[in-house]
Amino acid sequence: LHVSDIPDNPQAYDVIEQLHTQFAIDAVIDTGDIVSWGTPVENELLRRIGTLDVPYVYISGNHDGAAAAATIEEQPNATVVDNEVVEVAGLTIAGIGDPRFAADDDSDAGGWQEGKQAVAASAFQLGDTIEAHDQASPEAPVDLALIHDPTQPEGLLGRAPLVLSGHMHTSAVELD
Repeated sequence: LHVSDIPDNPQAYDVIEQLHTQFAIDAVIDTGDIVSWGTPVENELLRRIGTLDVPYVYISGNHDGAAAAATIEEQPNATVVDNEVVEVAGLTIAGIGDPRFAADDDSDAGGWQEGKQAVAASAFQLGDTIEAHDQASPEAPVDLALIHDPTQPEGLLGRAPLVLSGHMHTSAVELD
């Protein structure tokens, strides 16, 4: 189950649990923006992830700070991925968090163009990580790549068979 951009929504976990009960999903893949501003109250809501009876894989979005990732990582069923490759539920998954953090204005510190370049650079960084993994483990290549912001995907082109992202608040399927 792919989810993204569900900030501060405790009902999202109810829906995930219902979908898991009805369809026996193997894992939840969350491509970020799970909170709005990274406040302590918001981060406390994330403990609900630990009550889900399904593996939960997460990368940070531009609204998610280090405290959100740390809270999620504390959950027994959760895996936080940041420029690495993990195996969860039989899938080899590569992911990288968004390099920006809206709550402390890092996303605007260098201007819009700097943020755009940081997103592009993170896709290339993850692409290099995928390539290195696939060369070292040709018997278990990456199945799935995770990025939050899909607007600068060039670094992943041809390096992963499927890329999941969020950020846009719409659904779309694009073929390479």
